[in-house]
Formats: sequence, C-alpha cells, structure tokens
Amino acid sequence: MAGPSAAPWPEHPDVAIVKRACIAARKGDRTVAEGCSSTTPCCTSPGTNPLAGLDSLQLTDRYKVATPANWANGDYVIILPSLSDAEARTRFPYGWDAPRPYIRLVPQPGR
Repeated sequence: MAGPSAAPWPEHPDVAIVKRACIAARKGDRTVAEGCSSTTPCCTSPGTNPLAGLDSLQLTDRYKVATPANWANGDYVIILPSLSDAEARTRFPYGWDAPRPYIRLVPQPGR
C-alpha cells in the first residue's frame, strides 16, 4: 500500500489522496495474479476497498458470480453472463430473480 500522494491537485494543496493496490495470487498448477487499485479520499476506511475487492475476486473464482459496484458482503450477486441457463440451474438449483433477461440475481453463495 502506498501513502498519500505528494501533490494530488496543485489547485487544492490541502486535499490529500491515498492510493491503494493489492495483488491476489492463487496457488495451483499455475499462478494467476489479479491486480486491483483504487484512489480514494483519506476519509475512506483503509480496509474497505482492498478487502471487498478480494472477496469479489474469490466469489467470481469459486462460484462464477459477479458483484455490483455498491456490493457489500452478504448482498445479492449476479450470475456471470457467460454461464448458460442450463449450467446456472445446476450451480443454483433454487433459481434466481431476473429483473432483466441479462441479469440473474442470487443470494451470495457460500454464506
């Protein structure tokens, strides 16, 4: 993690920003690294973005679901569009809500 930037905005020298970066690697027959970074105001909780990003990556890898932008742990998630309805039925036998034909919402798996 990096600290506050020296001069984020020359016209507002009193405002500091923090850059955070994390890399998640998976063990196995090959190493896969995913990177994510964010630039947030200093008033943002330091653990919020990296941990939510890591949770999201793990859910996508394990359950083939995506998380919305305002997602919090325990909220509904979206079944990946790359999964056919037949495969989604085997992974999610209790069904899903579909507010749009291309959005299939399910409760967060693994809870």
